[in-house]
Amino acid sequence: AQNEIDEQRGWLSRAIEALEEKDFILANKIFDETQKNEDKKEERYENELAFLYFSFISGDEQAALTKLEKLHELSTNEEQLSSATTWLNFAYNEIKDFEKSKQLLQDSTNRLTSESLKLLHTIELARTLNNLDKHNDAINLLEQQLTKEVSNDERSNIYEELGRCFKFIDDEYSSSIALEKSAEFSNGNRDKIFNAAYAQSNSNLNFLAIENYSTLINLDPKHALALNNLGVCAAELKIPEKQVELYERSAAQNSSLAMANLATLYIQNGFLNDAEKILEHAIKTEDPHKNVGNTLFSLKNSRAENEQKWKNTLKHSRNLQRKIRLYGEAYFTKIKVTDPWLDAWETQEGQIIQFTIHNQKITSTWTSNELAFGENKNFEHTLTGTTHNKTATLKYTKKTLT
Repeated sequence: AQNEIDEQRGWLSRAIEALEEKDFILANKIFDETQKNEDKKEERYENELAFLYFSFISGDEQAALTKLEKLHELSTNEEQLSSATTWLNFAYNEIKDFEKSKQLLQDSTNRLTSESLKLLHTIELARTLNNLDKHNDAINLLEQQLTKEVSNDERSNIYEELGRCFKFIDDEYSSSIALEKSAEFSNGNRDKIFNAAYAQSNSNLNFLAIENYSTLINLDPKHALALNNLGVCAAELKIPEKQVELYERSAAQNSSLAMANLATLYIQNGFLNDAEKILEHAIKTEDPHKNVGNTLFSLKNSRAENEQKWKNTLKHSRNLQRKIRLYGEAYFTKIKVTDPWLDAWETQEGQIIQFTIHNQKITSTWTSNELAFGENKNFEHTLTGTTHNKTATLKYTKKTLT
């Protein structure tokens, strides 16, 4: 008996599989057998709506759509009308015929008397108005519903749709506030709390996001995504200890995103081998987050950059050592009159300059004519400083001659 029940419940899945394989004969056979064995009129009506919709999206478009529209017209009670409206609206949305969707929903809400069913389709109508770029109309329609006596769940759904409306027009702040109200009336609905927190963290409302993510973690201490995102909030507030703790708790739930975030911290602080280990684990998780690949690329680049920087550092160190040794030799070696550094120097322009040395004071002055601000000007250049054996410390100055 249980097998028969399971088989009956799975008819739609089997029909959809046949439709996806374009085996319309088998799909219709499964449907016909199901209808033959179904005694309840309402169930038969629901079955036909579902089958026609999936036939429609699987290729039997015009025929199935026409039948869906006819079935909608033949609805005999409010439940049938509401259900048919939902499935037919799905079909219109599939082909992006939002004008038909709008007309359908307006007509249905006018025919319905149940306030709950009217609200259900009014929310769908607001979504359709957004698709028609009539965002203000959608917002006004939903705000009007908030003036009515509705349940907390319904109020939550209205605010949720308002959040979508404001997101349509890139008003992230208003969207976040609407989603906050949706979470408030949701009776602890985890998806709505998460959606509010996520929107708020993207709208510079970090403290609101932190409260909602914390609430979510209190409800579900192993909520990997909430733990990770709360870690991101901690990073924004520059609380690294809490940031790492939350990433680690999320990674412990096998979150590849948290692993990638931890690896990024390791890379930034030079722990490349640790980063590699955690990324090797992340890449083996089911459906790794795209950031895992990005962080692996970052790790590879960081290794190459660090290696090149170290090579350049060693080269610079050797050059500096050679120069310091030459300087040290000159600094401690007594000067001779014939040493070449006392001879005339030559500027980049080829001008010969002479130094004057007296009591370990060294000076040299020369002039030049240069183009400055569109005209030729004369400049005086001066080198002054002190000497010690075969070295000198010099200061260069340049001034305009009047």
